[in-house]
Amino acid sequence: MKSTIRLHLLNRDDFIMPDIRHPCPPASGLCAHPRLQGKPYVEFLRDRLIPVEEKAKKYTLDNTEEECIAKIKVDKGLLNTASGKKADYLLIRCEHDIAYFVELKGCDVAKACEQILSTIDLLQNIVGSAQSINARIVCSRVSTPDIRSSPYIRLEKHCKTKNGTLLVRTRQYSEPCNG
Repeated sequence: MKSTIRLHLLNRDDFIMPDIRHPCPPASGLCAHPRLQGKPYVEFLRDRLIPVEEKAKKYTLDNTEEECIAKIKVDKGLLNTASGKKADYLLIRCEHDIAYFVELKGCDVAKACEQILSTIDLLQNIVGSAQSINARIVCSRVSTPDIRSSPYIRLEKHCKTKNGTLLVRTRQYSEPCNG
């Protein structure tokens, strides 16, 4: 008696797990704000690396958990006005409502701090309920007197009251996106 062996060939779809993560963009929280939905200057990403760069300066959020991140071009995007006091980018970790204001600057740290403070005020209706507000300044060089300027101190205090931090780095900075 001859037995027949049947082989079932598996394909790639047999091994794909359903995506049980939060939707991207989410239906609630900071990222669900109407001013961020369907706009050309807003990207909702789950990429491992979320870079923003301008004129040889670069900030990267290392998104190891591949959570939903809103990458928002603020200057000449969300805030498309002639007044010059605006941060370059706003990154929001959607699942945790954590905001990162990013300014890519030449060397004037005090002016960068003023731009971020101004942007926080202008976007209060979006980031007012954030769990944490962080400021990141990446510049070509840092002059020592700028570090303790009045705008620097004000921004540092503002970030601390919103459970965040202010960091100033030169040329390139990458940080992990943790818990």
